[in-house]
Amino acid sequence: MTNSILPYEPSKQPPIGRQVFGVIVRVIGLLVALWGVLALAWAAGETRFALVGHYTPATYLIFGLVYLALGILLIRGEWLVRFAYGGRAARSEG
Repeated sequence: MTNSILPYEPSKQPPIGRQVFGVIVRVIGLLVALWGVLALAWAAGETRFALVGHYTPATYLIFGLVYLALGILLIRGEWLVRFAYGGRAARSEG
């Protein structure tokens, strides 16, 4: 083993499908988080500048916080990749 930081030797060929899925999950998380920021900005604008919307500012605030939290959860989406691919990356023994 040449790397003193990792307790195992990483495989020479990483699983490409797992990486692509991880990137897709994080991009979706980024889009959801941005949607939450937009909803929060709309709630602030509706409150501050009396913009006319379809819902009350409290509704935009609640959904903005929910979308922002879900987006952050997906950006840190290694848990979802592990769930989908069954544990950590395959370790080579020997």
